Amino acid sequence: MTYHRITHLFILVTFSFFGCDLLFIDLDDLQDRAGLLYKINTETPFSGKVNYKPQKRDDNTRLGTIKNGKRHGKWYATSKNFYHYNEGIKDGEAVFYKYLKKYRGLDHKANGNFKNDKMIGEWIFYYDDGQVKAMGNYSGKAEYDSEYLGATGIPLNGRIGSWVFYYPSGQKSGEVYYDKNEDLVESFAWHDNGSKQYQKIGSYYLYGWDRDGILTTTNGNGVISRNIKKLRHDMWVKSYDGSTSTKYGFYDFTILEHISDGQIVKEEVFYKEKLIISQSVLNGFLDGEAKYFFDDGSLRATAYYKNGKEIKNP
Repeated sequence: MTYHRITHLFILVTFSFFGCDLLFIDLDDLQDRAGLLYKINTETPFSGKVNYKPQKRDDNTRLGTIKNGKRHGKWYATSKNFYHYNEGIKDGEAVFYKYLKKYRGLDHKANGNFKNDKMIGEWIFYYDDGQVKAMGNYSGKAEYDSEYLGATGIPLNGRIGSWVFYYPSGQKSGEVYYDKNEDLVESFAWHDNGSKQYQKIGSYYLYGWDRDGILTTTNGNGVISRNIKKLRHDMWVKSYDGSTSTKYGFYDFTILEHISDGQIVKEEVFYKEKLIISQSVLNGFLDGEAKYFFDDGSLRATAYYKNGKEIKNP
């Protein structure tokens, strides 16, 4: 083998291993026809590797895969944010980063998974400094809709089970529980000092507390108030009023108050005829143990109160 042939072979091998990106087509050179990508002057959807830039202002070139004319595998939306695709459908892990000038680096904005283009399973959302903002699960039934976000800026569609929210300080700000049909069942909120702020079922308030933990939804004689104007209980209907219990109902919720010697001693809340809350009452105030249940009957959480104020496990 002559010197020139050896040199030529070396160049070919080097080109094959180290210069292979030059053989890949540029994404911008493909034609989009009804959502499928084609090479110019071809009739078969393109399959193969492509070079692309996640953002036009980004100098980094990425390598992606096209299968049957659709994105496949890991694709970057920016220099750091990425999705996994299965022939054009988001399917698998997704991670979003946000550039933080304050910290001169990158930190998570959100991460979770897609299945058939829909958010599914656990997702975690972050503040700019990396502190967790919220975490919860999606059903995999609802499309991501950037125009339908909650007050926290987190997608509402498809939420199921328990969701927990936090202040930037790391202090818990709220807990929200959705049933398997994505309907809002129950929610709690906390002041930024850690004291409980309110308890709601559906969109209706049960109780409210001030920053010092003092129950504020009481009237002059200390009986738990259902002030229609303040607490929006205009839809409540008293179905019966007896010596041992009083029952209220609205929409899918029912409240059963157990009475002894003329005083409420226990309050139970039912959602679609399933017990979701059971809490003790003394002299018109929450007092003692309170239990909260999933709609399948399993225990979700336990809390304790003394004279209407939440306390640690006694």
